[in-house]
Amino acid sequence: MNNTLIPVKLDDFILNKDIAERLNSVSLENVVNMMFIGKPNTGRKTLIYAFLNSIHNCNIYKLKTLNSLELKIGNNKVNIEYVSSPYHIEINLYEYGLYDKNIISDFIMEQISYKPINNKPYKFIIINHFDYVSKSSQICLKLLLDKASVNVRFIFISDSATKIDTSILSRVATIRVPVLDKSVLQDYISVISKTKYKISLTHQKLILQHSNSDLFVINNALMGFHYNKKLEFSQINIIDKYITDIVDNIVKKDLKSIAAIRNIAYNLLLINITIPYVLKKVYNCFMISNKFNDKIKIKITEVACSIQTSMSSIEHDLICLEFFALKVKKLLITN
Repeated sequence: MNNTLIPVKLDDFILNKDIAERLNSVSLENVVNMMFIGKPNTGRKTLIYAFLNSIHNCNIYKLKTLNSLELKIGNNKVNIEYVSSPYHIEINLYEYGLYDKNIISDFIMEQISYKPINNKPYKFIIINHFDYVSKSSQICLKLLLDKASVNVRFIFISDSATKIDTSILSRVATIRVPVLDKSVLQDYISVISKTKYKISLTHQKLILQHSNSDLFVINNALMGFHYNKKLEFSQINIIDKYITDIVDNIVKKDLKSIAAIRNIAYNLLLINITIPYVLKKVYNCFMISNKFNDKIKIKITEVACSIQTSMSSIEHDLICLEFFALKVKKLLITN
């Protein structure tokens, strides 16, 4: 079921309209490298896709594909997953930990070497979760910003600017996407309920109350309640559903479920949900559950604290999530 509430072009925006209008003034002749800064699910990716759609007169949602490529780095083989269309490449660079610089030099450099198609002057490269990319890799990318200005434009997505090297920030146009006030979201929900979907006042209040200002959740809820008035809110919130699936797989006694957890984590990364956020939500699920006694909860807390500390020194966060799952599995089996 496609979410028809997602704006396709910049002229379609109801929320973040001021940012969309600013982007609408940009053309292929004057476009520069950009950094979109804001909390997850505030509309950063939607704005970027709408910008690409408007500037190329296309629909990235219909053109994009998920691709896989195997890179040989030293004696190791690294599988890279990335999203692409004829107009852009999109990658979660920080997923690859110590290999991120190799991916810049081997993969991104190769993409830059190709000429853009359809006589377009630039190919766009989107890098998600840029504030999680190592400092050394940021410096490598800074050099690329200078060298690849002829045929490439970079678009970075970041939660904040605090971890980003100043040499990068000085070379990009910064676009801050705010968390919208509840009054603005209430007006949006009301407008959609009157003009597009028939949503009861009870459901409108429920959406505003439980969405935590998350546009992804709000739009899914509006569409869900339109098609099925008997739905529970928990059935609509896909992020919470993914988190529940991770918890269910941790509780399973087989090791095959680790692969399932990895796949769920990749799906969350594709919608800009970071692994530290996932780990926090999974931990909270164990803490509020009545299936585990206080003794087990204390031990799970010890595991979570240990892994939280490790995350500061281990660049590949997904390893930490999988390690947490294995430690809790062992804990549940032996108790």
